[in-house]
Amino acid sequence: MVQRGKIDELLRSGFIWECTQCHQCMERCPRDVTPFDIIITLQNMAVRAGLPFPENLTMISNAIKRLSTVQGNQEVFDKDFESYERASLGLPELKPPKDIEAFRKALEESYRWELP
Repeated sequence: MVQRGKIDELLRSGFIWECTQCHQCMERCPRDVTPFDIIITLQNMAVRAGLPFPENLTMISNAIKRLSTVQGNQEVFDKDFESYERASLGLPELKPPKDIEAFRKALEESYRWELP
């Protein structure tokens, strides 16, 4: 739809909110196309235009404010569906911020977390 110039229609369709930001599209695409950046840009355009967005975005932002994360550690799959965990990739365990209140305050000061 972007290539065909149907951006307004796409912004109003709700389709752009189906992306879970898992980055699987970047891993699995046989043509190495990464639509992720386009989707994020379209989401930002929709919010700035005051268009409706899914209610769960407010729930997600509230989870980030409360817990510093949306969800726990997950396995990552590559193009061949091989599964990897953080430890097997040499990544450290995810830990919440030492001062969760300071983290929340920084979020409130940096972003508009109360979505329209």
